[in-house]
Amino acid sequence: PANPKQLSRIKFDWRFYYGYPDTWRVKLSYPYAYLYHTYNGVFVFDVSDPGNPRELAQIRVPLNPGDRGFRELDMKSKNGLRMPVLPFDPKKKMYSPVCGLVATDGYMYFTGLFSDLHVFHDEKIVKVETGKETQAAVDRKKAELKAEGDFHKPDFEAMQSKVHPLTDGNKKSTNIKHYSCGGQVYAAVEKDGLVYAACGKAGIHVLDDNLDIKAKHSTRGFAMDVQIVGNRLYTAEGSGGLGCYLLDREKVFEIGTYASKFPIRQIRISPDQRYGVIHVGGSSYEIIDISDAGNMRLIRTERGWGGLVYYRQMCNGFIAGKYICGTWCGGRTFMLDLSGNEPKSLPDIMGILPDMEAGGYCSCEEYALLTREGGYSFFKPGFEGKYEDLPVYRIDDGPAFYGKPACRGKVLAVCNRISGEIALVDISDLTRPKLIYQLQISGSPDCAFIGNKSVLIPAGYQGLFSFDL
Repeated sequence: PANPKQLSRIKFDWRFYYGYPDTWRVKLSYPYAYLYHTYNGVFVFDVSDPGNPRELAQIRVPLNPGDRGFRELDMKSKNGLRMPVLPFDPKKKMYSPVCGLVATDGYMYFTGLFSDLHVFHDEKIVKVETGKETQAAVDRKKAELKAEGDFHKPDFEAMQSKVHPLTDGNKKSTNIKHYSCGGQVYAAVEKDGLVYAACGKAGIHVLDDNLDIKAKHSTRGFAMDVQIVGNRLYTAEGSGGLGCYLLDREKVFEIGTYASKFPIRQIRISPDQRYGVIHVGGSSYEIIDISDAGNMRLIRTERGWGGLVYYRQMCNGFIAGKYICGTWCGGRTFMLDLSGNEPKSLPDIMGILPDMEAGGYCSCEEYALLTREGGYSFFKPGFEGKYEDLPVYRIDDGPAFYGKPACRGKVLAVCNRISGEIALVDISDLTRPKLIYQLQISGSPDCAFIGNKSVLIPAGYQGLFSFDL
């Protein structure tokens, strides 16, 4: 397994490109493999000889004009970069995209996006399971679970060996604090010595600077993000909407809500509290007028050319106090200026994207900074050069770093929710980043909050960490 070798490759004799839906998968039920390939249906292969696989069949779900589910496909490129190519004439006939498949006991079950659930029976090309348990399955049932304890219990000794104060040249350990809410912590902010954490279905938890609990507040929905501007606290509450609360130390009082048609996952509030920018559903951003908390209203929706808004793809903070941006996996990045009487669009950011799985944007004073390719790039809003020519700044002779960025002053914090990696980087010189420290945790570190004296790291099921600066 440590040294895999390619045994064979199958090349189809047709050309295909269509961005939606993008669900191409292979299922294996030896000696057959099933490739379900959206508009091209299901291909069945005999892989009993892995070095010489053979195509046995192609199964499609035809839809003709007038049939239920038929629709004319758009054959124009939404971004002008890649034109759709289909191995059939979509005006005369199309095929319902196959987006999911299970093959067992001589039957194949697959879903057609524009049609329905389809059941196909052919014992010659769908393996008939014997129903008998393998010896391995029998042995697994006899095995006893021997592990015990908390998988996410922090290893403070290991963490202390990595973390140190920014001003300590001897790299001595620093104070690490931890809080567990029993569920997941998605976001946290600090104000006047108190920490406010978004804890999913557990709502908002208020902690002191030692991360000891002071108060708990229920929310209308699943608390996934939290922001504080002035004396108001704003929350992203999933299907519960956007919540606005008056803040009085550990007490909060609801003064308004905004309900979108879709769950709200991330929020950013303009410094002047006129606008809220929110990530809603799977593919949209909404700009909300929040100047009247009791009557927050939608004023604009930003949509991509295609694709989805992945997790935390909105800029973490307002660039120069007034610009905000957000990305889609399909390639578009919008940029808005929210300093005027109404939102003003800047030209889309083309030719550059953060790492889709883990990267993102943050404000870095007057710059937009995005993490990509093991480092970061930065530019000022309104940049007129070629984005694809922007350099990637990495740590000289140091490790690569990946994740969602947060920036304050000379410190950049990068958290990778997928790998569990956290990196703090000295960006006193933006063109020469220097590693402060890097560590690994078992949790899922989300966007950091950098305060005056500490860095807050929400870590999913591993709770909330605070590292003194």
